[in-house]
Amino acid sequence: MLDVNMLADVFNINRSWLSTKFREKMGVGISDYIVKCRIDKAKELLKTDMNINQIAQEVGFSSKVVYCRAFKKYENITSTQYRKIVNANADDYEE
Repeated sequence: MLDVNMLADVFNINRSWLSTKFREKMGVGISDYIVKCRIDKAKELLKTDMNINQIAQEVGFSSKVVYCRAFKKYENITSTQYRKIVNANADDYEE
């Protein structure tokens, strides 16, 4: 599972320095950026028939509960609500 410590180890640099430089360049903390990337991938997978547990695992969350909390925090709706909206919009285009 990707995190700040793993990146610092891979590049053999100080975790604190990496976090500071990343925030300076990207305007967001590295941990938040990683979670947002996972949520973006989850949004794509919610367009499939994968269940929520599978999606949570696929995108790197430690559990369904952690995934659901993060999704709600970043998207302001649950992943189930997001799936319903996306499916309803897809149905509109098929008619």
